[in-house]
Amino acid sequence: MKVINKVMNWIEDYLLIILMIVMTGVVMAQVILRMTGGNLKWTEETARYMYIWVIYLGASRAVRNHAELSVDIVRTLFKDASRAQAIYDTLRTVMCIVFSVVFVRYSFAIIQNMMVRPQYSPACQYNMLFVYLSSIIAAALMVIRYLQEIVRDVLRIIDPHRGEKKEGGEAE
Repeated sequence: MKVINKVMNWIEDYLLIILMIVMTGVVMAQVILRMTGGNLKWTEETARYMYIWVIYLGASRAVRNHAELSVDIVRTLFKDASRAQAIYDTLRTVMCIVFSVVFVRYSFAIIQNMMVRPQYSPACQYNMLFVYLSSIIAAALMVIRYLQEIVRDVLRIIDPHRGEKKEGGEAE
């Protein structure tokens, strides 16, 4: 599981960094050219599609950092009961997995359709399949992250004190 985590972390981190740098450069080039009277057709469309990739990969990274949107009022009701928190976290994670799996299924159907009848972007004639691939890749990464969370939550249900600090300051 550690090897999978390292690979996924690398993919998310470095792709996000590269995409953000290139997207920023493309948008800056467009702004500078517009100020000087020039125009590049491809920059706006390219930046838009890069931004879509950034959003989807960022969603997977948010799952990794436990930064996804959630209603935590129920969790705060159980702040003194770590087993109840773990059960709530498991149920929330199961719902997120269901959503992600449904998302993967319908994204896959769209991608299959695009393989049969390809669509191309208006200005640059990019194959839109590559844009839509971002959704299925990110959703698959999120499913893997959520499955890892389920394992951690189930272990916390079995042993509610798992992960608490010992006297020496180290976590179990």
